[in-house]
Amino acid sequence: MGLQIEQLKNRAKEYAKAYHEKEVKRSVHKGEMEEILRQAEWLMEQKFCFCDRWDMEPCSTVYEVSPFSWDTCPNGDPEWVYMLNRQEYLKKMLMAYWYTGQERYVEGMKQYILDWVRQNPKETFGSLMTRTIDTGIRCASWTPLLLHLLAMERIKEEELFEILESMEQQFLYLY
Repeated sequence: MGLQIEQLKNRAKEYAKAYHEKEVKRSVHKGEMEEILRQAEWLMEQKFCFCDRWDMEPCSTVYEVSPFSWDTCPNGDPEWVYMLNRQEYLKKMLMAYWYTGQERYVEGMKQYILDWVRQNPKETFGSLMTRTIDTGIRCASWTPLLLHLLAMERIKEEELFEILESMEQQFLYLY
């Protein structure tokens, strides 16, 4: 298994080369990066705002989820729960890390993924947190993030296996 992990890390590093942090800094408009940093900071405080152009039913209200729960519905709209569980917002934390170099963004991103895995065993599949379309989007969101965590050597093997096992269960649920 150790050899396979090393091969996976090497492939992840090849993949990540296309997303060099200097290129991200250069290619993102300054105003857009300020918004990404603002939203990444909210995420560090368990605050969520689904206000991006492509968010389902965008809403400019920022909601703090404390205590944190994946089935929280602060505005009474289940669409909000769906957006929370898709985790497309986590890429903002990765971009904030690239832009600032602050490790806390990568750790926060990883903790959201691990918390979802630990709070949503396969017995919860079929709930608001695991609607099929959102399960597919979540797994698609996690895949590049995991590759970057591997390439940056910011994930332990046991964490990686825990996440991959959850993804396998989610794929089987979709099948």
